[in-house]
Amino acid sequence: MATRFRQSLATHLGRQSDDVWGLVLITLGLVSALGIYADLTGPAGRAWREATADAFGVGRLLVPVALCAIGGVLVRLIDRGFVPHAKVIRDALGVPPDMSPSLFYELYDPAPPIDIDNPTVVEPLRARMQRALS
Repeated sequence: MATRFRQSLATHLGRQSDDVWGLVLITLGLVSALGIYADLTGPAGRAWREATADAFGVGRLLVPVALCAIGGVLVRLIDRGFVPHAKVIRDALGVPPDMSPSLFYELYDPAPPIDIDNPTVVEPLRARMQRALS
């Protein structure tokens, strides 16, 4: 059932499905940290702490860290071919003009979040983007 749900979600979300799973795991990791480390999540948190203690013993202390780490790996965008919306960044990273962006967001600040005039910043990102798009 979980596999079918994941495939259905992946079909509907397309290229963003790994991002959603990454954010879900990070959120679960943060909530787990509140329950395992600080007992701040009520009865459900206590049940989760006891379940992780039964399953992992003292290793339960690593469960929130592991969930956040796995989620963080899934959220890394450029290595999976995340295509930015901003034209100036797309041009700097060598994204073909006919390729649609992975995500649209409204750009309130026209300055790109990276220094596109600095080759030491742009070249490694450009190489990673080109590897991901190939």
